[in-house]
Amino acid sequence: MKNNLYQYGLIGLGLLLAVFLFIRSRKKGGDNTDEANELEKAKPDIKLTGKTCAGRTPRGVRNNNPGNLRLTAEAWKGKVPNAINTDGDFEQFEEWVYGVRAMLKLLRNYIGSGHNTIAKIIRRYAPTTENSTNQYINTVVQRTRMGANQLLDRDDKTVMRKLVQEMAAVELGCHLVNDSEFNQAWNLL
Repeated sequence: MKNNLYQYGLIGLGLLLAVFLFIRSRKKGGDNTDEANELEKAKPDIKLTGKTCAGRTPRGVRNNNPGNLRLTAEAWKGKVPNAINTDGDFEQFEEWVYGVRAMLKLLRNYIGSGHNTIAKIIRRYAPTTENSTNQYINTVVQRTRMGANQLLDRDDKTVMRKLVQEMAAVELGCHLVNDSEFNQAWNLL
């Protein structure tokens, strides 16, 4: 008899707890629809390009960030705000062209601040602590057919197109920035 009373007591306590939690949740907005809607609104709106490299979608493509630019406080045009960035390490952009533009703008800023050769740019952009910097330099030099220490003109559209396309190819693993996309990014500067 004592066991039955104990079991009924536990069941009753469990029911009271369930009713309490139910009432409490209703006071906070029921099923938290408002909170769910706010979270849904906070998701980044990234338009995927469908681009792939050998059947895979590189992180830079998923982020619309062909240069794999690190996450910063910089207010890039078309940037997904840091508060809703789902990557956590790299910038995310709403559209591919904004990622191309950010890379182009960053490289132009490097050149304007004295990092005006492929070697100087890549040593700053891809430090040896994270990359095979010399291999990166050699690859870009070979593909652009420009010298490692050749002075670059940040206002020369052809030079900047080659630099962006080939550095993005190293970052992504294949060529995914075409001339039209580069031109759109250039026109957004």
